[in-house]
Amino acid sequence: MESAYTGISPADYAAPFDTVNVSLYKYFNAASGQFWSDRRS
Repeated sequence: MESAYTGISPADYAAPFDTVNVSLYKYFNAASGQFWSDRRS
C-alpha cells in the first residue's frame, strides 16, 4: 500500500523479510482477514 506513495515496489519492501503479512482490515477496511506470503510462494 505504501508503494503507491513511495514508488518502491512491494517486492523491494518485502525483500529483507522471510514472511509478509497483509491485513485486509487495516488496508482495505474489510470486516476481517489477512494473508501471508513467504519466500516459497
